[in-house]
Amino acid sequence: MKHSKLYTFFLLVLLAAGTSCRKDLLYPQPQTSVADVSAFSTPARVQNQVLSLYGALKNGNVYGGRYVIYGDIKAENFINQLSNLVTGFDVWSENQTNSATAVTTLWQFAYLAINNANLFIDGMDSLGANVVGATATANYVAEAN
Repeated sequence: MKHSKLYTFFLLVLLAAGTSCRKDLLYPQPQTSVADVSAFSTPARVQNQVLSLYGALKNGNVYGGRYVIYGDIKAENFINQLSNLVTGFDVWSENQTNSATAVTTLWQFAYLAINNANLFIDGMDSLGANVVGATATANYVAEAN
């Protein structure tokens, strides 16, 4: 009885050691990112990239919030009574300091959206036209412009 438990234990250890060493599990393919080489490989990926261009514009630091809020802050009927940066006091008073990041962040994300569009146009010129065809390429590039 004692030997059968010992043999069973060693058998389980060997079984566990034999099945636990799989190299394909050590280096999985990322599910949430696509390599730049295969970014234009399928029509679905090309369409997802077009949608991501809109996502960059809808970011909370661009058209999704801050751009619109800063325009409202500069309107004639807005009086900023609190002198803190959360309420956009630096934008309202037109007094940008080195420590204020409101307008800097707005421009940073706006240029990031422009860069995404330019990279998409370059990718469509080099790879995407062969995947989706000339008509879809013209439509997608027009959306990116």
